[in-house]
Amino acid sequence: MSQKNFAFFISVFFTIISNPFNAFAQVPKDKLLYGVAYYDEYMPYDRLDKDIKMMQDAGINIVRIAESTWSTMEPQEGVFDFSHIDRVLNAMHKAGISVMIGTPTYAVPTWLVKNTPMYWPLRQEGKTNTARAKIWILPTCILELPPKK
Repeated sequence: MSQKNFAFFISVFFTIISNPFNAFAQVPKDKLLYGVAYYDEYMPYDRLDKDIKMMQDAGINIVRIAESTWSTMEPQEGVFDFSHIDRVLNAMHKAGISVMIGTPTYAVPTWLVKNTPMYWPLRQEGKTNTARAKIWILPTCILELPPKK
């Protein structure tokens, strides 16, 4: 992946989550966040409404999503699809549940690893290990949506 494509990917990601610097300030300081990690991409499609109902029954007020979805959001280099994130964001907003969008870069897509040897990890003896990609850590932001009316 070129630096230009990576910069585009990151800018699109932060556009989706609004202004990341104001995102933290939008959560009231006197609100206790009680949440779960929710991996919609691993669930059967028809579970979202049921899962949200269970979250509401349990008092969940925030979910964390999209931490390992780079390959889902960019299945091929330069081809982006945010539909699964849009679907969860819309459903959580409707339910009054805030969303923390993880930076989906800790599990890099297969096409990046195949095309870019610099992302192949090195074993102690200096040989590459193509079975595992490097893990990237970037900041995570909280997106507090306005309350439903």
